[in-house]
Amino acid sequence: MIRERVRKRIEEVIKDLYGVEISPDINRSEKYGDFATNVAFVLAKTLKRNPKEIAEEIAGKLDEPAFERVEALNGFINVYISHEGWIKELESALEENYGKAELGKGERVLIEFVSANPTGPLNVANARAAAFGDALVRLFRFCGYRADAEFYVNDCGRQFELLGESIEARLKGEEPPEDGYKGDYIVEIAEEIKKEGREKEGREFFSRYAVERIVEWQRKALERYRVHFDNWVFESEIRKKGKVEEVLEKLKDNIVEEEGAKWFLSGKFGDRREKRVVVKKDGSYTYLLPDIAYHLNKFERGYELLIDLLGPDHIDQVPSIRAGLAALGYPPEKLEVIIIQWVNLIQDGQKIKMAKRKGKFVDMEWLLDEVGVDAARFFFLMRKASSPLDFDLDLAKEESQRNPVYYVQYAHARIHNVIEFAKSKGIDPEDKGDLSNLKEKEEMELIKKIVEFPEIIQDAVRERDPTRIPFYLMDLASFYHSFYQHHRIVGSPYEKERLALCRGTINVLKKGLELIGVSAPLRM
Repeated sequence: MIRERVRKRIEEVIKDLYGVEISPDINRSEKYGDFATNVAFVLAKTLKRNPKEIAEEIAGKLDEPAFERVEALNGFINVYISHEGWIKELESALEENYGKAELGKGERVLIEFVSANPTGPLNVANARAAAFGDALVRLFRFCGYRADAEFYVNDCGRQFELLGESIEARLKGEEPPEDGYKGDYIVEIAEEIKKEGREKEGREFFSRYAVERIVEWQRKALERYRVHFDNWVFESEIRKKGKVEEVLEKLKDNIVEEEGAKWFLSGKFGDRREKRVVVKKDGSYTYLLPDIAYHLNKFERGYELLIDLLGPDHIDQVPSIRAGLAALGYPPEKLEVIIIQWVNLIQDGQKIKMAKRKGKFVDMEWLLDEVGVDAARFFFLMRKASSPLDFDLDLAKEESQRNPVYYVQYAHARIHNVIEFAKSKGIDPEDKGDLSNLKEKEEMELIKKIVEFPEIIQDAVRERDPTRIPFYLMDLASFYHSFYQHHRIVGSPYEKERLALCRGTINVLKKGLELIGVSAPLRM
């Protein structure tokens, strides 16, 4: 990866000059060289010297075969890559697994996402979390981590009871309770229970029956969405194993009793609150104790890093769970939480209103019927998780270059057609010719964008941000379309070299789409 070569060489020079070990930020640059760094300003604080002088000293020592020249400008260091350096990197991009890395070195990572309550079909907010989480798992695996995907089924507590009460009401021909579930799927489940002649079994049975049906619906919807979970873990199983009681016992030295309830002194372990209720006056557990037990179970299964994708309504839970893990002797920083913000569906310029308990919600299956899996996954990754997303249904269905996923897939199909056309003319597309002949402006722009792929992948993993991929793919498609429009490929004096450039582009497009779970069609 050419950016890492620049970084490594700068690190070596700094250590030789000043005896300081530092990993500098290296940024792509268009105006000043190919790469630029502000490391001299960072060093100036440590060395107590003028950053301009430091930059000049470092620049004077930077020598690397791939560097055309290095300059110091106002304290910044700008690196220009030689034509030969770019061509050598393009040759790497022709390899099938270009961009694959060993960042993780086999570290075991558990990424929990979706984990929707088993009280109804998956909705569009779940679909966003699924697209984000699954892409994250794919990226982690591509970068050398042993990453697993997990779905946690909260089949205990008040929501579980309400599910049974809602079904019981329907079986009696009554409306569900005010805070119960009113969707048509509740009626459907009640009818199934009637057909089996089990309407007298009671609420516990109704709840458990419904959970089994709903979880199966969720599994099938996710399978259609190309999302695979390695583990499905049920809260009821965690409780059966006695993990909740085990945690309560281990926390006893940090538990106080007040007003008939038991409180965990979470503030001692980094929580912003001094204490949190873990056992209510009636002896039932709050959400916190089972959640700590569940995360303890994750570590006990051998995972070294935990990443949870949660909705914004769960943000207050995070500090208390970390505090619980710290109290149990586990490093709280090994639990990372990404908050996935809400989704607004936009149709004909208007927001579609959604409310699950009132039975008026848009489920994931409907969305997939409307726009398809590819558009859904791509569009959900076009906004950072921390920002609410407006999903334009009309644009997602449009078969034009205004539609981002169509635009990228069209580039892939176009390149495939070019390569097939070359084969029909008896040209071997594997013969790359002399790649140093690629010098035109559009060729070089495309090369530089292709070889940025490994950087994008590793940045996406380090920052836990798969949204980098679709934007990179859109840029790559744009550069390819420009190259295609300006230069003849088959039949040109440099057809072999340009076909190699096509192969490098299609390799990256295909892998990039695969990493976000989107298909790479051969024809459109």
